[in-house]
Amino acid sequence: MPSRHDPEGSPGPAADALPDAGPRLSPLLEGRDERQVRALEPWGGERAANVFATLVRHTDLFEVWSPFAYKLLMDSALTPRLRELVILRVSWRIASSYEWGHHVRLARRAGLADGEIEALATPDPKLDSAFERTLVAATDELLADDEISAATWSGIGPELTSEQRVELVFLVGGYRMLASALRTLGVAAERPLPPLGHSSVPADSM
Repeated sequence: MPSRHDPEGSPGPAADALPDAGPRLSPLLEGRDERQVRALEPWGGERAANVFATLVRHTDLFEVWSPFAYKLLMDSALTPRLRELVILRVSWRIASSYEWGHHVRLARRAGLADGEIEALATPDPKLDSAFERTLVAATDELLADDEISAATWSGIGPELTSEQRVELVFLVGGYRMLASALRTLGVAAERPLPPLGHSSVPADSM
């Protein structure tokens, strides 16, 4: 049976947490100390999403991780469209419904159509752009083999700068790590989000 990282397989369980048990580690919503308040400022402060309010419980680690995460999301060398294409692909492969649901909104803002978003949740996405299909292949290879093959590397080379190619590797790795944390810690969504593989919130969950 293929693993959930296998480009020929399907993702693992669609839930980040054990739904009956609730979050394994709840977000820190009250009683934050001064360092935690300051650390959450770039992520919305009091309104910071549950992922940040959970991770800030390890304040030392959060203060180190946060600038790296901010760089990848807010100041990426990749275009917003390419960044979100990669993040959605990672989210589906790692089966992080939280990560997927949040990034559907960002992907739409970056110009991805609903059909393109949902195509990223299929083994062989039918994207119009040959380059974007190759970028998806590069993402799949990093998840499956921890390396981009020579052929795929050659395929993305003409379209990406050296800086962007370096960042691609760290983008995949960074969001793979985050997806693992989301699933393991059982971070729950703050509001109804599009379920894994879909681009809209079911009407009965609104």
